[in-house]
Amino acid sequence: MNGIEVVAAGGSMASPAAGLGLLPLLVAGALWYAELGSRQRAEGAARGTAMPCASIGCKHILSRCVPEVVGLVCCAALAALFLTWGDSEVPSDPADAEAWNKIKQEWPLLTTADTLIALQAMLRLPLVASATFRLGSACCSGGGEGDGATAAAWGAAPAALALAAGCARVAVLLLSPFHRLDGPLGGRLHVAFELAALPPLLGLARGAVGRRVRSLFPFVTVLAAVGCLSWRHRLALADESPSLDALFTAAELLETAAAAAYLARTLAWLGGPKAAASSLLHVLLPLQQGLTMYYWMVAFQDDPSLVGAGSPLSLLKISSSSQVALYLAAAALHLAHCMEEEHVPFEHRRCAAACMSCGRQTTDIGQAAWREHTSRIALGSR
Repeated sequence: MNGIEVVAAGGSMASPAAGLGLLPLLVAGALWYAELGSRQRAEGAARGTAMPCASIGCKHILSRCVPEVVGLVCCAALAALFLTWGDSEVPSDPADAEAWNKIKQEWPLLTTADTLIALQAMLRLPLVASATFRLGSACCSGGGEGDGATAAAWGAAPAALALAAGCARVAVLLLSPFHRLDGPLGGRLHVAFELAALPPLLGLARGAVGRRVRSLFPFVTVLAAVGCLSWRHRLALADESPSLDALFTAAELLETAAAAAYLARTLAWLGGPKAAASSLLHVLLPLQQGLTMYYWMVAFQDDPSLVGAGSPLSLLKISSSSQVALYLAAAALHLAHCMEEEHVPFEHRRCAAACMSCGRQTTDIGQAAWREHTSRIALGSR
């Protein structure tokens, strides 16, 4: 959002909420560290008789998550470059210039709170692009242990809801200059990253809605509930365009619905194959949504001039916090099952990963072996 016009609502980074906003990120990092240790023990126990559960140590992570690591490093380098250059646009109005300098003093490293939202968009792109790449690899060539498991970790329903949220964000950014981000990572760069994430999400969302009419009911229900709630609780950023403000709130609520669907997908996938890339996805999603939560917790204070209807700021804070909680729950479930994961031969688990993600069977292990091992994976029996 335009930081100059809402500077009165700007919060301070030194507020207590800032420290609380980092707590979920620390928890997610602890989950990832604990999982590495548990998988290292599992590899030692299964050496020679079963496939290693996932990557062990930084060397293995880098070797098995090359697309993700390369994408994250490139995005981090690009963000660091633009932040080093700083903001080249200086407001001509003295009052706006003074307000902008105040914002930059409160955010000395990021320039403005809007950078948090821009970083989230940059982090989203390599995650969805990598999952789409692995989905295509698993479906076309049988893939590897990481390909099917990582693509299936997303699921079509969460991707479809995330796609709807992305489309809403892009529409708001293109139609309303008042909702565009300020700072070095804002403007056209942020819009470009939001647009670039839509095609991969579209690829992941294929099959979310079946041919039967009743399969549309859950999505129609979610969209109707989100539309009603966002209209009743919207900001007042766009001049004489309350529908755009409502669409902005709807994008955040759709992200919450996507997080809930992701948790449900994780529950359904608990017995499935595991991979280093899918584990990395479970860790990075709470980090990604944590940026939004941190933004809404510290960037704005309650200000009647920002409210178009209802209590949008409270709703956005609750929604963003719920997203982090849901993704953390999914990561915790993933970790818990990894610690008790059964030892399934490598070929069986690799074929199960590819088949469960693509919805087809292969002839590598035969019909009888397929039924036996997929039932064992689904039930999580040992």
